[in-house]
Amino acid sequence: VVDEAQVLGVKLRREGGDGMRRIPTKVVLATGLLVALLLAGVISFYASGSPDGLERVAEDKGFLDRADEHAAADGPLADYQAKGVENDRITGGVAFWQTHRALLEQAQARYGVPPEIVVAIIGVETQYGRNLGRYRVLDALATLGFAYPPRSAFFLGELEQFLTLTQEEHLDPRQTLGSYAGAMGMGQFVPSSYRSYAVDFDGDGQRNLWQPADAIGSVANYFARHGWQKDGLVAFPAQVTTPEAKALGSQKRETPHTVASLKQV
Repeated sequence: VVDEAQVLGVKLRREGGDGMRRIPTKVVLATGLLVALLLAGVISFYASGSPDGLERVAEDKGFLDRADEHAAADGPLADYQAKGVENDRITGGVAFWQTHRALLEQAQARYGVPPEIVVAIIGVETQYGRNLGRYRVLDALATLGFAYPPRSAFFLGELEQFLTLTQEEHLDPRQTLGSYAGAMGMGQFVPSSYRSYAVDFDGDGQRNLWQPADAIGSVANYFARHGWQKDGLVAFPAQVTTPEAKALGSQKRETPHTVASLKQV
């Protein structure tokens, strides 16, 4: 670990507890997207530096605890809907849409992604920029990369991407703040996504995801690059017809089925 840290020019400083937990990580991106889509529908309705700083990267056990909590997060869609589709986010989404209508329309024209989708993603991720994260991204990624075995490889890769990003975008790695997992800006892009999908939508020479123009353009570009189809269906009811498929609905979420076996149904 020490050798890897030195290669990156980072010296870790422990601040209590090794935090070496081995808990299975569950990704809930699909559920988050469903909540964003729900919020999109409701909003649409109502709106018609110096290297010395790198030598003191703090390993914070709080990052490990948050990672464990996120890995254990699981529950029915209704639980997420109650948190994501609420009055504050709806009214905030309407206000954000009205304020940035021109930018949202430009993004739709360029990328084919409607305003309510872009607004909802920013609303779910950061409440329209009100909660951008309070952690140093450098600390978060270093801690999770070197002290969180379940996803060490991912976060070490993101740490490398982050250091490269700070050079490309002229960001101070000692001052850049984000989430406990190193996600940044109004759309909460991890460093690799920032480098791959962020755009300079306002043409000022920098991709700055902490300001609305670039955040709006980048969220729309992210969807477009991942296969968003202009004017296509976002969601539609599943048609369950076979007895085998119907039986799946009565089982626990910890299904014994593999992806391959489900394709046979």
